[in-house]
Amino acid sequence: ASGAAKAFEAVCSQAPHPSVAPLMRDAAFVNALVQRVSSLFGNMESGVMHSVVESLGRVLICVERQEMLSILQVLIAPFLTRLRELVSGAGGGFVKANEIMAVARCISLVGATVRFLECEQGGGGEGGGADSQHPVVLVLQTAWDALDA
Repeated sequence: ASGAAKAFEAVCSQAPHPSVAPLMRDAAFVNALVQRVSSLFGNMESGVMHSVVESLGRVLICVERQEMLSILQVLIAPFLTRLRELVSGAGGGFVKANEIMAVARCISLVGATVRFLECEQGGGGEGGGADSQHPVVLVLQTAWDALDA
């Protein structure tokens, strides 16, 4: 599995290359790729999943900003759902080490989605609206209720 993850990473790192960039700019293709790969997360080891998530983040930079933000929500949804489940179950008192590790993995995976994510600043100049914010800020806003728990 780690060999496949390395191969996937190598392919995704070439997303901006002129030979594949037209395909990687196709939001429908990237969305389908993210949905298909994320449906397999439950079968992946933690390290493999982390590598795959970072790789998908590399692909997202090729898509137009608004579409990228939408696809990014799809990518982080499984991690935020699991994180919310974990933190809502902790009613105070003793927390098992495996639960703490699971929370840390979810937070790490949210970070992995945006590790290589860069995009041009949106319009709006000094207006400071959602279109001008970096995608990391939008991910943190989406995740904040779970992270703050």
